[in-house]
Amino acid sequence: MDHLKVTYRIVTFSCFFLELTWLPPLQDATVPEKSVQAGTDHDGSKIYVGRAQHAGSWLVAKVIPRINKAYVGYDRAEILVTNYEVLVGDKYSWVKDENGNVPENAFIAGTTGSGNGEPLYVGRGHYERSLTPGKIHKSHGCLYIPFGGTEHEITQYEVLVKGEPEEKKKEHSYEPEPAPAPDPIPPFNPPQSIPDFSDFTWVPSSPYAGIPGNAVHAGNDQDGSPIYVGRARHAGDLIVAKVIPSKQAAYVAYNMQEILVTSYEVLVGDGFSWVGSGNGHVPENAVIAGHTSNGEPLYVGRAHHDGSLTPGKIHKSHGCLYIPFGGSEVSIRTYEVLVAQMKPQWRSANASTCYQPNTISGGRDADGAEIFVGRAYHEGDLIPAKVIPSKQVAYVPYNGEEIAKYDFEMLCGGHTAWVQSSYGNVPHNAVRGGHTSSGEPLYIGRAHWAGSLTVGKIHPSHQALYIPFGGSEVPIKNNYEVLIEY
Repeated sequence: MDHLKVTYRIVTFSCFFLELTWLPPLQDATVPEKSVQAGTDHDGSKIYVGRAQHAGSWLVAKVIPRINKAYVGYDRAEILVTNYEVLVGDKYSWVKDENGNVPENAFIAGTTGSGNGEPLYVGRGHYERSLTPGKIHKSHGCLYIPFGGTEHEITQYEVLVKGEPEEKKKEHSYEPEPAPAPDPIPPFNPPQSIPDFSDFTWVPSSPYAGIPGNAVHAGNDQDGSPIYVGRARHAGDLIVAKVIPSKQAAYVAYNMQEILVTSYEVLVGDGFSWVGSGNGHVPENAVIAGHTSNGEPLYVGRAHHDGSLTPGKIHKSHGCLYIPFGGSEVSIRTYEVLVAQMKPQWRSANASTCYQPNTISGGRDADGAEIFVGRAYHEGDLIPAKVIPSKQVAYVPYNGEEIAKYDFEMLCGGHTAWVQSSYGNVPHNAVRGGHTSSGEPLYIGRAHWAGSLTVGKIHPSHQALYIPFGGSEVPIKNNYEVLIEY
C-alpha cells in the first residue's frame, strides 16, 4: 500500500496523556498504538478514526485494520481510500449532539474544498448494528457516515471533543453521567396485577436465529463483540438479557449467577437513548423490559465493567443495576438507563389518512379549519407543510407558489412549544422540518396572516418565514414563531 508522505508532528505529553495527532498507518496496514477507536462494524470488527483526501476535501475516514481497508463518505457514496492517516492520542471524549451542532471544543478533521472550506468535525453514530465514524457537516445539519456502499445521513450522533479525560478508560465509549447522591430507597409495594409491558416491540429469537433488523444496540463485550438488548423468562421473572449474536448466546442475571438462556426476545425499534443515573433511580420514560415474579418492574440499564459495556436489569427496590458477567450477577450502582425518547416523530400520511394520533397543531385556516404540522418533498426540497385534515390536503410554499400535496408526513408526539423569532433566526433546539436540495436546513414556523395562523418553512439564509396561503408563497420577515423541542 502506498501511504501518504506526511511530516510527523511533535507529540507532547501532559500527565501521561497523549495529545491528538495524525499519523500514517504502519507498514502492515495496522494502526499505531493509542489510535482512537470510534466503534465497531456490524460484524464486531474494530473501527478507528482516520482521514483522507478526496475530491479536494479532507474527509473523516473509518479505518478497519482487520480487513486492511479505510473508507470515506462523499456525494452519497462510500469511497475506498488507500492513502489515509489515523488519529492517535488519549486526550479526548465523545459527547452527544444532533442536527449539525458541535461543542466548542469539537475536533476538526478537515475541510470541504481545497482552500478556505467549511470545517468538518469527527462524529460517530449507530447504524445497522455498527457504531461508525464520519464527518459532521454543520451547514447540512447532520453527520454523514460511509456504510454498505452508501453515504448515510444521521441527525443524532456523538462528537469527538478535545480535552484530557477524567480517566483513561473514558476514550472508548459512552460514559455515564455522575450518579445522584445516594438517598433512601423507597420500599416496593407490589401491585394488585402485573403491569403491561407491551409498549415496545420485542422479537422472539434464539442463538441460531441471528439478530433482527433494527435491534437495539447496548454495548460491546470485552473482545469487542456487539451486545444487544434482550429479555427472557427465568424462575418466574421476565429479565433483561444481554444478547451476543457472534457467540450465539444470551444471558440473564439471577440470584448471583449469570444464566445462559436459549429462548429470548430482542428489543427492536428507533427512538431510544441512554441517560446516566444510579442507585436504583430511573427517569419517567425509562424502558420497562420485564418484572419480578411479584410484579415489580425491571428496567433496561447498562454499565462499563471489566472492559465491556454490558446491559442488565435495574431493580429499583434493590437500588442498583445487575448485569450478567463472567458467570456471576454483578451489582453496579452507577449506570445508564435506556429511555424512550420523547422527541417528535414524522409519520407517513396522505389525503385519506391525515388523522394521525398525537399530531402537533400548528394553527387555524382563515375559515377556522385546524392546521397541523407536516412536510413533503417538492423539486428536491423537503419542505415544512400545513396539513388541513378537514380538507384532505397539505400545502407547501415553493418558488412564489402554494403547492398542494396529497402524500406527506405529519409531526407527532414529543414535547414541543412555539417561541417568538424573526429574520430567519432559530434557537438551538428548533425542530428541523426539512432541507433544500443543496442541503440547507429548513425549520418549522408559523405566523398570523389574513385571519389565519399558518405553518410554513423558516429559511435561515433568506432571513424569512415562508407560508403557503391563497395560492402564493408569502414571505414574513418578523413577528413569527418557531417550533422547538424541550
